[in-house]
Amino acid sequence: MVNRNPPQLPIEFFTLVYNGMPFLAYHWEVWKSLNLPWRWHVVEGASDLVKDTAWSVPLGGRLPPAVSRWNPGSTDGTWEYLQDIQKQDPQRILLYPHPKRRLWKGKVEMAGRPIPNITDGCLLWQVDVDEIWSKEQIERVYQLFRENPKKTAAYFWCNFYLSPQVVVSSRYGYSQNPKMEWLRVWRYRPGDFWISHEPPRLMRKKKFRCFV
Repeated sequence: MVNRNPPQLPIEFFTLVYNGMPFLAYHWEVWKSLNLPWRWHVVEGASDLVKDTAWSVPLGGRLPPAVSRWNPGSTDGTWEYLQDIQKQDPQRILLYPHPKRRLWKGKVEMAGRPIPNITDGCLLWQVDVDEIWSKEQIERVYQLFRENPKKTAAYFWCNFYLSPQVVVSSRYGYSQNPKMEWLRVWRYRPGDFWISHEPPRLMRKKKFRCFV
């Protein structure tokens, strides 16, 4: 027997953000235009340069001067904007400031924050604040996952802009390594969890399977 009404496969977008304006406004307008079920989880605030991002410290990585351990929130209107759009659609926009308003202890902690609120199977879709996805791209990816139920994750090529006039056009070089970069969508099942963020790796405990 063929099931002509397969179960719904919602998209659960998630974004880790500190000072994300004006990009956040673009995402919100695209999400509203989608003809499919979605929610957007936004984890706000700065993360300490530990664990996944500790590599940046020996290279001179530092948190912005405006950030302190006790005041890690955005300073460009990001938090105020997020609160405003959440009021417009509280069922689909979920916000996660640090519960104690401190620095997050790495990006894995941030990425894991929405997981308790994702209780059904879905497409888990990482959207960095400065990534630009179109309505057509999202709906096409959604269709491909529906048509290929055994596929568990997806990599993408990226039009990587270094400035408004400079874009990386070649592949298999800087910003274009398909084995390490732009893994963005996973077929999530309840119980899956993150073990790293750079690169993003989602683990499934039952089968000890890692989606990279």
